[in-house]
Amino acid sequence: MEPKCCGCCCPIVQGLQWYSGIFCAVVVIGVYNYMPAPRASFGFTFAMSSVIDDAEKFCDSSFACDAVCARGPCEEVSSGNVSFCGEGHDMEALSTTRTAGQALAFFAQLCEVAAFGTCLLGALTRSAKTLKAAVVAIPGAYVLFFIAYILISAASPVPIFAWYLYHVLIEGNVDDEEAECTQDWVDDATAVNSFGLGFLWVGFCITAAVSGHIAFTAWAARRFLLHGAPTNAVHPSTAASVQVRALPPQGVVSGVPLSPMAASVPTATGVAVPIATATAVAVPPGASTGAVATAVGTAIPMPQ
Repeated sequence: MEPKCCGCCCPIVQGLQWYSGIFCAVVVIGVYNYMPAPRASFGFTFAMSSVIDDAEKFCDSSFACDAVCARGPCEEVSSGNVSFCGEGHDMEALSTTRTAGQALAFFAQLCEVAAFGTCLLGALTRSAKTLKAAVVAIPGAYVLFFIAYILISAASPVPIFAWYLYHVLIEGNVDDEEAECTQDWVDDATAVNSFGLGFLWVGFCITAAVSGHIAFTAWAARRFLLHGAPTNAVHPSTAASVQVRALPPQGVVSGVPLSPMAASVPTATGVAVPIATATAVAVPPGASTGAVATAVGTAIPMPQ
């Protein structure tokens, strides 16, 4: 039987269901970013071989330049023949780091889908064991993302530049009038690439923070399912109360009954102290004035 909840603990499992469900849908949609499709963030993940081929074709053309290919056409030695100067870049070697980073990022995306799916399943079935797996899996996926993004950031953008220029200048299927194989264009393209990497890391920090909070919520839900609400949890409707010591309105002091006319005077501690007046003391016939004084003196309790 599920523990009885109170305060903020009561909706935590139900809230985790919505929380993890929404984010699970988001990360499933995020798989699109690894497909060779328009606006995909990592569209070259499964197309790096064609990128390398097109980059090498560009560097073998008359459009090649030293800024992109580390080689360029020399002076024509005969009509229609062009010789190239420079050893040129090894596009396949330059693409190795990017290929590894994008493959690891795709694997991390699948791990993220599995982690949030596990979290959603644990919330729906109220399984503490499943939630424990989710608490470990969610941060683990972001460790993989962190490594993958380091590899992508360290990768050379030259193969991508050569591939792009090939489709602009040779194939003509990309419309970009400013694209040209010059050092100025390479500098501009490098600045754009750096901005994209910065945006990538900002997005990573935001999603990692949200995912960390989901993992913490899963941990709290698991703790609640195992142990119930914390012992110091106080329901919001519970108000602080002040315990007041009750004193009888009428009593006996040294064998002398107090009169109902005794006044109740509040003290600094908030405890009512009954004070008997002179008429509140019943004096037996024949009692001495000393006995009366004693009765009156004992009828006024002094604060301890």
